[in-house]
Amino acid sequence: MKRIFYSVALLAATLVGFVSCDEEEETDFRDQAIGEYNVTLKQYYAIEKSSTDEYTLYTMEAVMKASGATECPDLSKQFTATLSKDGDGLKLTATSVFSDEWTFVKVTEASNGFVFDIKEYEAIVDDAGTRAKFTNYPGALLGGVKYNGIYSNGELSFNLKDNGEMEKTIWKPLTDDADAFAAFQEKIKGGELEKILTDGDIVLQFTCTKK
Repeated sequence: MKRIFYSVALLAATLVGFVSCDEEEETDFRDQAIGEYNVTLKQYYAIEKSSTDEYTLYTMEAVMKASGATECPDLSKQFTATLSKDGDGLKLTATSVFSDEWTFVKVTEASNGFVFDIKEYEAIVDDAGTRAKFTNYPGALLGGVKYNGIYSNGELSFNLKDNGEMEKTIWKPLTDDADAFAAFQEKIKGGELEKILTDGDIVLQFTCTKK
């Protein structure tokens, strides 16, 4: 009887051990996004609508053309990057064109992926080595909370807002010429372009497609 009881007890202990092991094997929702990406970076002027969570985007090319620029090249950039885990967050590391990194924080699971914010990002924005800082710009909404970026169905996207240094650099050739700048201000006065340049923020939009 003692031997049978011992065998049953041993079997029960073994089963409990297996159950415990199974319970410890938790899946990480971030795993679905880890890997290589093709990234497109575009520049916009953005105006957020005060009554809603939406915003209007104006391409930088369109703004430059409206300002009277004779040449308006495509300002978008394409590069590759790798997404990896970084503690409780994630890190996107450029592997071509740039040598930059973007750190994702507050990574929160959603029904079809996850949302996140971006840690403050700093980049050189001209040949003189001017450094500009970029912070979160709303791009996703979950449970009434705004987030900077979202991952869903193999696509990762996020927005970053210029703190003002990049904008100064872009318009410096014009603002350095007092007469030309005064004429420009008079030309756009009361129009849509004046509103864009006064109320808008420069936003970098990243669209990342998993390879």
